[in-house]
Amino acid sequence: IEYLNKNPPKDKVIIMPMPNLLGYYFNTRYQLKPFNSDINRNFSNEGKDRISRIILGYVRNADLIIDLHEGYEYHIRYPKSMGSSVIPNKSKVANDLAHKMVESVNMTIKDKNKKFVVSNFYDKEDCYLPDSLACYCNRNKKNYISIETTGLNPNKQDIDVRVGQMVRLLGSVI
Repeated sequence: IEYLNKNPPKDKVIIMPMPNLLGYYFNTRYQLKPFNSDINRNFSNEGKDRISRIILGYVRNADLIIDLHEGYEYHIRYPKSMGSSVIPNKSKVANDLAHKMVESVNMTIKDKNKKFVVSNFYDKEDCYLPDSLACYCNRNKKNYISIETTGLNPNKQDIDVRVGQMVRLLGSVI
């Protein structure tokens, strides 16, 4: 938000901080309810809960969706982890932007094992993770990019490093 205030974008930007507030406080991606608890898997056609319906309301009208996450390992070192990767869906626009983002952030990272990669994870098939926002965007021809920093244990980076990476990644396309 500070970056956008100092560098106003030409297009409208909507930020949805902490859509899972309880998950933030309890350090989990799951919501406190017995069904549809995984906030990252509630994006069926209409959304499975109130939060996913609100998010989809914005997504339907967006030209580009950027979804921020954290992984547990550096993808270069451990390819099964999505950490330190930018993951576009099948959209050419998203793929082109993802490469631009990775080029920008990697200029600031000295350790080759911690550099970001552009992953083809969401490009392999239409819906690898059922009811994920990426699947929704693939089905509905939306430009979608997931950004995964490395911030979870055992490879937790300082929050300032992760925020700096996010600002650099986002700033390269805004």
